Amino acid sequence: MSTLRLLISDSYDPWFNLAVEECIFRQMPATQRVLFLWRNADTVVIGRAQNPWKECNTRRMEEDNVRLARRSSGGGAVFHDLGNT
Repeated sequence: MSTLRLLISDSYDPWFNLAVEECIFRQMPATQRVLFLWRNADTVVIGRAQNPWKECNTRRMEEDNVRLARRSSGGGAVFHDLGNT
């Protein structure tokens, strides 16, 4: 078994953190164990096939300064804030 590689992001930028996650997935060997920890500022992250206008109240998100980001994998909408790790 490979050694666990711990990566901790000091960025609260959801697009940066999602890009790092994608890079880990694409660039690390499948045998490499990685634990990536990050926190995002107020953000709704949606899956690759989701329609943000159906899943999110975009007007309210804009009023509340909530960001919208899309991950490359599927799945539902998830709210992130600095209380999530």
